[in-house]
Amino acid sequence: MHIYVCAKHVADTAATISIIGEKAFDESIKFVINPYDEYALEEAVRIVENQGGEVIVVTVGKESAVHTVRAALAVGADRGIHVKTDAQFVDATLTSLALRKAIEMDGSPDLIFTGKQSEVVPVLTEVLKG
Repeated sequence: MHIYVCAKHVADTAATISIIGEKAFDESIKFVINPYDEYALEEAVRIVENQGGEVIVVTVGKESAVHTVRAALAVGADRGIHVKTDAQFVDATLTSLALRKAIEMDGSPDLIFTGKQSEVVPVLTEVLKG
């Protein structure tokens, strides 16, 4: 069984976010795997432990998003796919298309897990959207 888990690289909710200019923020803060995606990852790992197979985590983001892939591997994912982008803000449509293409190029999923929503600070999202 091949279970893909889509995981977002997000700012830690305890981090203090500083806005820089009109459409940027200080990215030296701590980033983590989105908590809702982590729940999906944990469930995927449980299924594979009981039924066999492989958990593949997929994320879209800047170079630093590799930390989310590593965190997922530490939780129990078998492999990770990092779709790299330098864009400051990637909307949901573009992200979903990138995730879909990465999964299609990697193989044939039996299950695809996602979290319920993303832990994004609403004001930050509005600032970055412009």
